[in-house]
Amino acid sequence: LPEEKLSKLFVVQAAFHHGFTEDPAQAGSPIGNNAVDVYRLERRDTAVWLIRPNLTYRWDPSDPLALASSRTMPEAILSDFPIEQTNPETKRVLINITSLLSGDLQQLGMMVTVLGGSQYSLERDKSGVDRIIQSADMTTVRMNNVYRAARAGGDNPLAAMFGMVNHAEDGRSLPLKVTWTLNWRPEKSNYMPRIADPRVGYFTQDFYSVDKFYKRDRTQRYINRWNLVKKSPEAKLSDVVKPIVWTIDPSIPEKYRPAVREGILRWNRAFEAAGYRNAIQVVDAPKNDPDYDHADARRNVIRFTMTESAGYAIA
Repeated sequence: LPEEKLSKLFVVQAAFHHGFTEDPAQAGSPIGNNAVDVYRLERRDTAVWLIRPNLTYRWDPSDPLALASSRTMPEAILSDFPIEQTNPETKRVLINITSLLSGDLQQLGMMVTVLGGSQYSLERDKSGVDRIIQSADMTTVRMNNVYRAARAGGDNPLAAMFGMVNHAEDGRSLPLKVTWTLNWRPEKSNYMPRIADPRVGYFTQDFYSVDKFYKRDRTQRYINRWNLVKKSPEAKLSDVVKPIVWTIDPSIPEKYRPAVREGILRWNRAFEAAGYRNAIQVVDAPKNDPDYDHADARRNVIRFTMTESAGYAIA
């Protein structure tokens, strides 16, 4: 860990590379309460603390109620990692973040127990890193997690009611692969957030805003959207600087791929109406690439899933 990255925000996304039932535990499904989690690391004597900022409640530091808010809306200290080694010349510290990647913080074990229908625990001697890919400020780690139950699990009645069936061969053993993508939050960005109108249907990021103390509704809502930028800002219709690229996963049978490709590209018509030309592109997954991972957050992937009760696509 570079010392200059201490106290900087970083983003974590975890997704099932191999699942064992319907959504939310099928291949490609995100893990945890949020599709993306935000943390920071801070040094405390001989350890580095993992801190999750309180993004549910937010305020401007200059707000008159900022001090009062900070006293009742605390951050979370989720873990600490002993400093194994330091390098004064490169200004780096070595820590072991295995507990973060094991899924403990995302309560993966509880999720497996609830959906698997038995009391599962992680077999740490059989679990570990499967693959690590490093690119610039982004790291992708695929973990092999093996869960074990003392007795064969039966399907959770509530989960079974929604068609969630444990597909394990033997309910006492549940091997899972989970892909983690970690990257530092960019210091600078031209991304412009857009405030959501609750009368229009969007997926949003919501939080309680102390700054709106005198408003009837103190919830601030931002639209989850792509950072599309025109190459020619003044043009009514322009190509984009960075298009949205979708990858067709090999799990989609070849005979269906042309239809999937056409279906995705038809969205360009909607973007053209908004002034963006060739906003969406579609590519095939690279062949014979050992680094390709459909659950890697570096790609937008559309894939097929196969379960006992349904087979359909998920992106």
